[in-house]
Amino acid sequence: MTAKEFFKSTAFKCICVLLCIVLICGILLTICNALFFVSDKERLDRAIAKIYGTTVEYNDKEEVDEDYSSTALYKVNQVYPLLGTHEGEYLLNVTGNGGYSGGTVTCWVVANVTDGKFDGISKVTIDSNSGQSYIAKIGSDDLQALIDQQEDSSSFVSFTTNGISTGATFSLSAITNCMNGASEYVRAVYGGEVSKFANYEYKDYIEETTEITVSGTDVTYNIITKANGKAKPFTINITVNSEKKITSYEIVVNGSTSGYQSSMSAIALNMVDQTQTSLEEHVNAGGLNTGATLSNTLCVYSGLFATANYDLALEQYAEGGNA
Repeated sequence: MTAKEFFKSTAFKCICVLLCIVLICGILLTICNALFFVSDKERLDRAIAKIYGTTVEYNDKEEVDEDYSSTALYKVNQVYPLLGTHEGEYLLNVTGNGGYSGGTVTCWVVANVTDGKFDGISKVTIDSNSGQSYIAKIGSDDLQALIDQQEDSSSFVSFTTNGISTGATFSLSAITNCMNGASEYVRAVYGGEVSKFANYEYKDYIEETTEITVSGTDVTYNIITKANGKAKPFTINITVNSEKKITSYEIVVNGSTSGYQSSMSAIALNMVDQTQTSLEEHVNAGGLNTGATLSNTLCVYSGLFATANYDLALEQYAEGGNA
């Protein structure tokens, strides 16, 4: 085919039409981007207006302290100190993991500091989500129910989905991770509260209420885990000997959702003779994925917490230690 014939051909005409379509689409996308672009400031102002119903003064975005901003359960993205009548309040943008099918939910959370101490979460609103098909089932009353959990100060440890039925349990769990993340971050950075497990490994799923005792060279952990999606907190007693091997393992409270307990892995149910190395190999080989992955995760990571921190726990909690 000659050049002249090609330029007269149907193929050439098709190419021209496609190029025109691409050009027009590119122009339209550019125009739409300019028309609908929302700056970070506009997005923040909208979030504040949604939370407070009005505009609120705030300081410039603070640099996030990377030492306290991220765990397996959440990531703190932005922090804004509020001003004026809301001085002492901090607005945090936090992404919570553990949503449906491994997705996430990002929330704006207001945390309070009074006289240099953390003073609770007062407001929360959903900013965005990833893959959460049923998140519309979660309403403002459900978010307020989470906040109200703090009212019983004698028993409150962390935000959980307990007693709140929405039809979007995983999404609600991710929201609780946002709130717990904001709480933990503000406690550490603005409240000066240092976790007693600050230097420990595998601590992401471990509550501060966990207790450690030492008898000779045996270290016993009374572990209280955090919730993990539908899996509620576990209470697990673990003893580790001088060989850093688990010699005693007892699940005192099984937080696995009804029907999933029978799907838990054999190692999650009994870790006697396991070590840090063997548990890490179990995780890396996909041993958590048995149909009760969330519960397995809490149990196995409790075992990793116990074995990996044997030396540190022995030093801190033995007689004369600095715990």
